[in-house]
Amino acid sequence: MLTILQPSAYTFQGIDFEWHGLSIYPQPIIFSINEINFYWYGFLISIGIISAYSLVSCLNKKDQTLLNDHQLSSLTLYLTLFGLIGARLYSVVLDWDYYKNNLIDIVKVWQGGMSLHGAIIFGILTLLLYARYCMHQSVDVGLVRLAGRTIPVEHSKKQIKTFWDLADLVAPGIVVTQIFGRFGNYFNQELFGKPTSWFFGIPIDIVNRPELYKSATHFHPAFLYEALWNVLVLIIVLFWRRFKSPGSVFLIYLILYSVGRFFIEFIRIDDTLIVFGMRLPQVISLLIIFVCGIIITVRKFLKSERSTV
Repeated sequence: MLTILQPSAYTFQGIDFEWHGLSIYPQPIIFSINEINFYWYGFLISIGIISAYSLVSCLNKKDQTLLNDHQLSSLTLYLTLFGLIGARLYSVVLDWDYYKNNLIDIVKVWQGGMSLHGAIIFGILTLLLYARYCMHQSVDVGLVRLAGRTIPVEHSKKQIKTFWDLADLVAPGIVVTQIFGRFGNYFNQELFGKPTSWFFGIPIDIVNRPELYKSATHFHPAFLYEALWNVLVLIIVLFWRRFKSPGSVFLIYLILYSVGRFFIEFIRIDDTLIVFGMRLPQVISLLIIFVCGIIITVRKFLKSERSTV
């Protein structure tokens, strides 16, 4: 294996530090301190969450403070926690044949095995519960700053109308987290596509290749395709915020992400269930598109009905 930068070990005041180096094959560990490993996957997810929080915070202020700082921080914490739990549980359920004999591996999230569809399901449930909490909490919470003036927080809280308000607010942040997270898949050597001879193919270590493709060396960077698609989704979602119809931003995000995921699944070769002749993520993506289409249609119909009354 060609090594670009050799791993190096150092000892400083009783602390052992090891840099794992860079190689032709992506490696999951960045460095180690006293045998504690620091992983690219966790690092990139963390960067994604911080970036998402910063973006949503800016959008929140642009929306004249839909949430105060405490509410936004709490919502970010809950979405992160339950999103990760949902992503992991969904993945574990789909691969239960392995995990039922390796229960300890369930908590090894740094090795990968996170499903975005699981994160979306738990994220939606979290938003539903938090929106209900925001609309029913006591108004005696304190003061917030708005346009250079200190105002009672209940003036700001009145803008929190429905689940859709929160969903529209956090949708761009979700996309940002996805973009960073997909590059974590690269360092774990997972979620790659079929073999390719194109110059942009990525090398995969033989131990991580499926049995059918042991002789292949380079594979489609499916994670990169999805990350680039998500960049486009982010641009469209941010543009779509100009339209003030509650829920439209979140629904457009779900539809666009699902369209990209559906087509990218055609080149992925990781194990998954086959349903109706399609990979399970493709079926879930089509289901999401269908449900979102129904919601948009019903909402337009109800809006037209109210306008004619």
